[in-house]
Order: sequence, then C-alpha cells, then structure tokens
Amino acid sequence: MGTDGYTGKEYWDQYWKKEKRGKGEKEDFYFSDLMNHYICWDSVKSYLEVGGAPGTIMAFMNQQHGLRVASIDFTEKDRIEELLKARNVKDYQIYQEDFRTFDSKSHRKKYDMVASWGFIEHFKRRDTAKFIEKQKQMVSDNGYLIVELPNIRRVIWLIYYIFNRDLIRIHNLKIMDLPWLRKQVLRGDEFKIIYSSYYFTMNPQNEYFVNHRFLKKLCKRAVEFFNKCHCSEKIKRYFFPYIVIIARRRGAAEGMKQEALKR
Repeated sequence: MGTDGYTGKEYWDQYWKKEKRGKGEKEDFYFSDLMNHYICWDSVKSYLEVGGAPGTIMAFMNQQHGLRVASIDFTEKDRIEELLKARNVKDYQIYQEDFRTFDSKSHRKKYDMVASWGFIEHFKRRDTAKFIEKQKQMVSDNGYLIVELPNIRRVIWLIYYIFNRDLIRIHNLKIMDLPWLRKQVLRGDEFKIIYSSYYFTMNPQNEYFVNHRFLKKLCKRAVEFFNKCHCSEKIKRYFFPYIVIIARRRGAAEGMKQEALKR
C-alpha cells in the first residue's frame, strides 16, 4: 500500500516495467461504443487523462478523434512518450506529477474532456472526493467529465477472489459506490450527468486475459450476452464489472439560468 493509498509510485513503476503491450500496435478502446452514444465529438478538441500511463487511451483519442491529448501521471514521462511516438502521436503534453499534490486551480488550462480510467479506486475515499473535484475544475464550458472504475463487489468480487485475489488488495472497494460517486460529480451544481450506471465490457489487454485464453473467451461470450439483453440496475450492480459516469459541464448561459432559479 502506498503512503496515502492502496498503491504507490514504486508499485506502478514495477508494473509498467512488466507491461507487455506492443508499443506500435493500434487497438480499439473497450469503452468506445458507450462514448460514441453519449459524446458529441464535434465539440471535443482537447483531452486530459488523469493517470494516463501507459498512453494507449491517449493514442486512441488522438488517432480516432483527432484530439490534442494530455496526461497527468507520476509514471516516468519517457515511458508514456515512447508509446505515443511509436503510435505516431505528435500533439500531446505530459505532466509528470502526483495528482495528490497537483494544483488544478493554478493549472489554468481547460480541456473539452477530462477523464480518469481505473484511477480513483486505488485511493482512500477522502482523496477520491478531492480527485473528482480537481477533474471538474479542469473541464471547459460544455466539456465532459468521465469517471470510470471497476465494480469489484458481489459476484465480480467472487470471480477475482477465485482467479486473482491479489488485485482485490490494491483496490478500495468502499468507493465502488455509484450513488456516492454521483453526489461528488453533482456537488456544486456545475455538471449534469448524462450517463451513470454499471457497464459490461472487457479489457482485451488485461494481463490475466492475455495469459488465460479460456477465461478471455468466456468473458467475450459474457460481453456478447449482456450487450444483447436489457438488464435492470439491480442485476447490473451484481454482475457488471465497471462503473462509469459521464457528465457535462453546464455552459455559461445555463449556469446563469440555474443561479437565477435558486434565488
């Protein structure tokens, strides 16, 4: 466990050293279908990722949607740059900083999309609340905020416990709480939620799937099954492996209208 969380810089430095992902291999993003359904890409020109290593999602956003991409991560900058250059990404910025001490207010830059994919669940609840606020501060008017994390509770917890219980130890299961996460996003009334639910997909680069082909095949079948059927929120809460919130900052005019309604 890190000083203020469930993993620290030393853990991730070792993790990315073992990373087997091909630097030059282009790959689809396993949340792209969900994003395409809710994001108006014409209005998105810039993208910031909190915890952006190893850089695969940044590369996807640049190549697929032509976005200027940036990342805040305490991982060695060269490690992320190596992958971006291998995938011919030229328009990027990397801030090698610890997000716990990163000053989002003085950063000044605003982005049309600010996202964290599998980041906040490695920290304590009080840190998670601060991280979401920091993300919100860097979103431009009418821009998008995305918070994604695994849902390692109930049935998914049992699967992890059987096949890979070490991963449970590096995650804070207490913050895998969708109602609480919604409250953090809506705090301050600056954002409106356009998607907030549990989601079923599979990360094809997950090291466990790469090493266990049968499990990978089984999970692919599960993705196909759940994508075909309409499930209640209760079923999703038990069986779907991810939590995703997509929110949009209210524009200046809409913000003024909301303030007027409060008076």
